[in-house]
Amino acid sequence: MIWETSKPFSDFVDNYQEIKRSIIDFTETDRTTEDGDYEKKLESLKLHFGKQIHSVRQLDAARDVRALVFLLEKRLLLGWFNVDPLVEVMKTYEMDETNTFGDLMNYRIKLNDFKVCNKQAFTPPPYDPDIFSQVPKNRDVLPPRVYDKICALMDNDWRAFGNEMVCENYATEGQMDELKRDGNLTNEDATRRVLDIFVNGGDKRSKRSQLSKLLRLIHRNDIDEVVESMFLDGNSGSS
Repeated sequence: MIWETSKPFSDFVDNYQEIKRSIIDFTETDRTTEDGDYEKKLESLKLHFGKQIHSVRQLDAARDVRALVFLLEKRLLLGWFNVDPLVEVMKTYEMDETNTFGDLMNYRIKLNDFKVCNKQAFTPPPYDPDIFSQVPKNRDVLPPRVYDKICALMDNDWRAFGNEMVCENYATEGQMDELKRDGNLTNEDATRRVLDIFVNGGDKRSKRSQLSKLLRLIHRNDIDEVVESMFLDGNSGSS
């Protein structure tokens, strides 16, 4: 694979797609030559990515590496901007001695250089709640006390929560991609921004049920129960 000194964005996308195709093709060959071993390796990958994907149903539906890669891309865990999951795939399928693995390592080096030289493209603009989500107008959908409690408990599961929001059409992939690129956010700050997006999407009259559904999809029933208790005790206000 030939790399230029200064690569445009489109070249990264093209090279990412080329490397991804090579990896998938290799694993498909492995599937036909090593009876039973392919599935064991695939299950190992599902276990590895399970905490990030947070959906047993979607993981079970990924019957091959191609489907798993597509799922990782859909969840914004994989793309031209982050190829670390492909490294895990290649190591699992013992591709670390292949030319494609060398291409992938070279890609990561060039991508890091590209990010340094184009820092502005990978840095979200300053956060302005009035522009980003109109929070002053809509925060009463979830009372401040509930907001604060969720932010305190969510930890790094805000990513899974945001991914489910995309799947349920409460947020766009672009909005979540922007948040994930911001390395300066604490988990609590990121959770607050995800909630800001949530309160402005969908039917505001059913936010409590929507919130409960999303929390249970990411297996955070503990937060759901705390929030429900806060609503029931009457001290948090009505939704």
